[in-house]
Order: sequence, then structure tokens, then C-alpha cells
Amino acid sequence: MTSPKRKAGMSTTNQINEKLQKTLLEKGLDLVSVILILVTFIYIFVYWSSLPNQIPMRFDSDGVVSQWGRKKSIKGLPFYWTNSLGSF
Repeated sequence: MTSPKRKAGMSTTNQINEKLQKTLLEKGLDLVSVILILVTFIYIFVYWSSLPNQIPMRFDSDGVVSQWGRKKSIKGLPFYWTNSLGSF
């Protein structure tokens, strides 16, 4: 006998997939995220030569730079964001 919440002929996997369907808002936000990541890739590529060799990496509570890094360190940010996007 099937439980009252379970639709007849529907497997547990199908029920889980049905519950995990993204709403239109979630799909839209995913699209906006992907576009922003692509824009970041393009921006870094286009303006790479004009970026300073050292960039601020961390700020204290007063807004003063507390850590500096090489500009190469920003190359990894879009990859990190892309990986983070895939985990949701």
C-alpha cells in the first residue's frame, strides 16, 4: 500500500527530483550569476595590463589596507565563484 503523500506509480527518486525543481526566480538568479562571472573574466582579461602589480587584499575596520597581494591572485576569483555556483 502506498503512503497518502506518494503519487501512484512514482518512484522515490522521481519524488525527490520533483521537490528539487528550481523556481523561475532561482533559474533567473543562476543566469545573473553566470553573466556576472563571465563579465568578471572579460574585465580581468581586457584590463589586465592596466592593473597595478599590487592590489589590496584585506582591509581593517577603519578601511585601511592590512594586506597586499600580487595581481595574479585575482585570476583565481572567477574560478572560485564558478566552483561555488556549481555547489548550489
